[in-house]
Amino acid sequence: CNRRIHLLAHSMGNWALRHALTHIQVLGAAPACVFDQAILAAPDEDADAFESDGKLRYLSRLARRVSVYMNYQDAPLHVSDWAKGNPDRLGKGGPSDPDLVPRNVTVLNCSTVIADNGDMDETSHQYYRNDETVRCDIVAVLKGATDDMVGNRLWVPEKRYYTLQAIAGATVIGKAA
Repeated sequence: CNRRIHLLAHSMGNWALRHALTHIQVLGAAPACVFDQAILAAPDEDADAFESDGKLRYLSRLARRVSVYMNYQDAPLHVSDWAKGNPDRLGKGGPSDPDLVPRNVTVLNCSTVIADNGDMDETSHQYYRNDETVRCDIVAVLKGATDDMVGNRLWVPEKRYYTLQAIAGATVIGKAA
């Protein structure tokens, strides 16, 4: 169609995405690159999801760029981890082995810009849409800005991820940051 196509999966939508990717691989009919940008927001997916084609690694072949937004304070992912006996969650602590993450996958730690108001805080899992700093980052990604062009990011080399820095005057659910 000669247009850019983006994908955004939130929470358990990433689990559904994993199974769709597995099915596409079984069919063996996927083109080299379908998506321009793939955004995984608060993914309720295993932390080792990029270590195996059986999980999300295959997405890095179907998208020009993949951005994973995580938050250490994500209460629903904590519950998913604990109550279901799941392995660590990608959206809560990031990848289990950052060295195995494909080069076109960028991990963004949003924990520093999300207010920790306890487990019932509505921003802890919906931050990708409720927090202005995170929304601005996503907009920059969708516009095609390269990682080094997005001004509110701080690279953490030992973790191989960016930490988002609050934008001055940004609002979270109608409150100034």
